[in-house]
Amino acid sequence: MNFPEEKSSLEAKLGHTLRMDDVLSYLLYPDVFTKFDKFRQAYSDVGVLPTPAFFYGLKSGEEITVEIESGKSLIIKFLTVSEPHPDALARSF
Repeated sequence: MNFPEEKSSLEAKLGHTLRMDDVLSYLLYPDVFTKFDKFRQAYSDVGVLPTPAFFYGLKSGEEITVEIESGKSLIIKFLTVSEPHPDALARSF
């Protein structure tokens, strides 16, 4: 297997640069990796979120700290939730 050739082919297909472990993941599980890559492109790296927050979301009033890189942390607090508007369109406040 020519890994550099596979890497450049996959990068052309996905439209962005990849690490070699991404290429290996794709070669082992092409469908799973493609779905994962779409998710990662849409939502960035969610690996920094605590597992319960990722799987279950935050409860109203709950606050978490997320370290996005060494020395940089975000404090995230779920303030409120409201009923949807009857026309189902998002409103900004």
